[in-house]
Amino acid sequence: MPKYFFIMGLPRSRTAWLSNWFTHQQSICTHDASRFTKQGVKTIRRILHKADSFTSKRQYYGSSDSVNGWWYDELVQKFPDARFALIERNLDEVSDSCLHLFNDPCIKELKALQTVHESLKLESNVKTVAFDRLNHPAVVQDLQRWLTPGIAFDYARFEMLNGLDITINPRKYAHGL
Repeated sequence: MPKYFFIMGLPRSRTAWLSNWFTHQQSICTHDASRFTKQGVKTIRRILHKADSFTSKRQYYGSSDSVNGWWYDELVQKFPDARFALIERNLDEVSDSCLHLFNDPCIKELKALQTVHESLKLESNVKTVAFDRLNHPAVVQDLQRWLTPGIAFDYARFEMLNGLDITINPRKYAHGL
């Protein structure tokens, strides 16, 4: 029986990097799965498993997406045993990044999402992690134990990925902004 996990945070909070980290061995994690659906959570299970259609089935399926905060209640209904991680990043840093990438600080949207996140931090199935701590192996190991407890931490892989600047091209998806 597959297990599910969801990573959420403000945009520009290392969700692409975490998606790469959690795609290995018995785990696969789709980055920004919301890009692939117009029906929201209704089709998320199909999207998560579609990402794994060319390999053997995995034990863990995840989504690392800023939209997961907005979808939290629906995700819990559809995946009642799922675990969640909330990556907290400074609002001003995110706004500056959005300004640089989109010529818009997106402050209204970011503040609204941050308000949602504040309420989610109280949920028992949500682990909160500070963005600026994700470059420490012990922090990522703890997060991995929370989201994919059956998988051993790979220090060499962490060191290799930690040195990479993994991101999507946000301008490719910004045409609707």
